[in-house]
Amino acid sequence: MEKLHIVLRFLRYTLSILIAIVFINFQACSSDDAEPAEKIKDIDGNVYTSVKIGDQIWMVENLNVTKYRNSDPIPTLDRDALTWGDLTTGAYSNYYDNSTTNGRLYNWYAVNDSRGLAPEGWHIPTEAEWTTLINFLGGESVAGSKLKEKGTVHWCEPNDDATNETGFTALPGDWRLDVGFGIGCGDASFWSADEESMEQAHNLFLFNGSGEVSRVYNNKYLGWGVRCIKD
Repeated sequence: MEKLHIVLRFLRYTLSILIAIVFINFQACSSDDAEPAEKIKDIDGNVYTSVKIGDQIWMVENLNVTKYRNSDPIPTLDRDALTWGDLTTGAYSNYYDNSTTNGRLYNWYAVNDSRGLAPEGWHIPTEAEWTTLINFLGGESVAGSKLKEKGTVHWCEPNDDATNETGFTALPGDWRLDVGFGIGCGDASFWSADEESMEQAHNLFLFNGSGEVSRVYNNKYLGWGVRCIKD
């Protein structure tokens, strides 16, 4: 019986060593083989990270650039200017408090400019690409929860549905009106590359009070946030 106990102890000891070796090797392989998040640099030198959601690769941050891809400057107007709503060419705006921590606001004419708003290898998502993302996440009634940053550091309360399980990390923010700004933390808005008419183009909204995604169209002169998707 004593010999049996010795054999069993030896087998347990050997097994624990083997498990430790396997775990160490697994850890080493995991860290060596891990794909680092892609870093994207725009014409201004701003650096963005990316996240893969389904078969798509999205930027994690809103666009923050002040030049088109060919280095031409994108015009901007002072926050108190009364002529933003008269524009029919590309322009950008900072937030009302001049913050750029959540990127900048662009009218749709900048989104659609042939000189390119997005960095090389990236573009503004079409309605079809937004639809692919939303369908992958379970549809318009729940996709917003999976795209929004959790908590109320940036979002207004309640935002208790947000999980950010995709890593998309959508933040709320201002929007530029024809005169002045809409200011708040209750929703996030993003342009689509597709127009609805001569005056309007499509955009997408997320809300602090639900997991819904709303897809509507608005006047092209309005200033919304921009997310980019990889070509």
